[in-house]
Amino acid sequence: MKNIRFLIFLLFPFFLFSQETEKRLALVIGNSNYDKEELKNPVNDARLIASTLDSLDFDVILKENLSTKRDMTAAIREFGNKRSEYDVAFVYYAGHGIQVDDENFLLPTKEVFEGEFDVLDYGVSVQNIMRYLRAQTNEVNILILDACRDNPFESKWNTTRSLKSQGLAKIPPPTGSLIAFSTDSGKTAPDGDGENSTYTISLAKNMLLEDTSIDQVFRNVRAEVLAETNGNQRPVEATQLTGQTFYLVKTDINETFDEIFKIIDSDKDLYEALGKVGLILDKYPENEQALSIKSRIFIKLDEYEKALEISNLLIKIKPDEPEYYINRTTAHQKLGNFKNAVNDYKTALKLSPNNPNYYYYLGDFYKEITNDTINAIVNYKEGLALDATSPKKEYTVALHQLTNNYNYSLEIYSQAIKIDPNNFVAYRDRANLYAKNLNNIKKALIDYNMTISLSPNNPLNYFFRGNFYRNYLEDYSKAIKDYNKGLKIDPDNSGLHYEKAITYKILDDIVDNNNSNIEALINLSSSIEKFKELKKNNHPTTFLQNSAVNFDKQLSNLFKQRGLVFEKLGLHNLMCDDFNSSISYSLEHEGVNIIIEKKCSKTGN
Repeated sequence: MKNIRFLIFLLFPFFLFSQETEKRLALVIGNSNYDKEELKNPVNDARLIASTLDSLDFDVILKENLSTKRDMTAAIREFGNKRSEYDVAFVYYAGHGIQVDDENFLLPTKEVFEGEFDVLDYGVSVQNIMRYLRAQTNEVNILILDACRDNPFESKWNTTRSLKSQGLAKIPPPTGSLIAFSTDSGKTAPDGDGENSTYTISLAKNMLLEDTSIDQVFRNVRAEVLAETNGNQRPVEATQLTGQTFYLVKTDINETFDEIFKIIDSDKDLYEALGKVGLILDKYPENEQALSIKSRIFIKLDEYEKALEISNLLIKIKPDEPEYYINRTTAHQKLGNFKNAVNDYKTALKLSPNNPNYYYYLGDFYKEITNDTINAIVNYKEGLALDATSPKKEYTVALHQLTNNYNYSLEIYSQAIKIDPNNFVAYRDRANLYAKNLNNIKKALIDYNMTISLSPNNPLNYFFRGNFYRNYLEDYSKAIKDYNKGLKIDPDNSGLHYEKAITYKILDDIVDNNNSNIEALINLSSSIEKFKELKKNNHPTTFLQNSAVNFDKQLSNLFKQRGLVFEKLGLHNLMCDDFNSSISYSLEHEGVNIIIEKKCSKTGN
């Protein structure tokens, strides 16, 4: 402990000059002198964290051995009354903590706890702290609970409701917050043999690292505590932080990172970004953020082998970091190493079993890449079970498509829209559900219009509304207008080219005049050339998965449709040429063969 404080002292002048102008507030509580099961280290831990935060330019409210519920509530209220004046909030608690019916309570030192109702009446719910964090969702809020010890009052409690070894319950973080526990949900952590707990020593040390994101700080802590305790204690955290990456100690290297992010986001000169990352890695060869960015750039440059090499290095540096396994799946998938990709998803889930996003990612993989419907459903449902308060639109799409449970999907979409009224994808997916499965055309059109109102520059929105106008309202002029709007945004979008061509062919069938025939011919020919070009380049598209098979299927249909137009125009040889081309691209030749036999064989074509 003395060595750590000496390090803080040495680095103190540097911290003064490296911090941003943001205002920082901290509440630190350490409760040790319990009448029963006194704890040795929480006050020491609180002092160490308070000292560390003070050197990091926090205004620190330090409280020790709070005796009653009123004392603890007053400390929390003191913090809460000041919170709105600050940009960053940090709360640390060390002491006894107990969960009752999945709600966490922090225990004052002198209250009497002979049963669960005593905890409910005289303990302090963590929700008292959470209310102040929820009010500041656009800023940084960090809550750390080093309170996962055995229930010291168990011997007096009803043994059928014993809380021994249950630790604390998982808390979903509100938007703008990170919540960390010194050990995993439902587990307990030791008080520590020295002056401080293992967790707190690691936390204080890693908080002082320069140019280390707050997420990385906790990853470092987890790795160190796991190693120090031989895997018996696994710190965990959950984050819903928003905005830019947060650093406790930020130096000029982060300005370089900001420049790199701007280049990557603009896609202007990825090699320039690669050069800037290289300069950082020359100085810091194992800087994990720089390595992660380098891997991301290689993915954008389609250099998947190099991206895989960087991902392997990251995992070697930090084998217990689940995000690095998730990131590596992209390179594996691009290289066709599907078995390795699945193994990485499962490793990430083993390391972080309560992360719903990992289940979603694996569900997407099974659905989109391997067409494994059963495993897709299993993983989507696992994710939604962990993430019920924040519905993920992509995965509910899959659920209603794969399970036909349309009313359940409608409920999820509506909940997603209620949580985020600007979620245009939820509106679009609900519109598709109304149109295709619930036969509510009026509500579908309202949602399609809302989708485009919220995101007018997304070509996919025009694709779906155009199809709706054509297939459900038979308003072909509006359909074509939407396809044209989408193509103006994304001229190479094969899905829009295809739907536009098919719409003109439908008009040709309805109107049957030369003007309509020529329009259909022009658009079918344009689409054929576009699809042939994309197929040649093996170009994946938004609308066509497994591109090689789907391109063939679409080309076969386009040639067949154009052949029918040539027939109407009396161009018999061109008709048969297109029918033969249709056969060459078709996986199911029988239907087209019959047409050719009837229309071409008699003339010798």
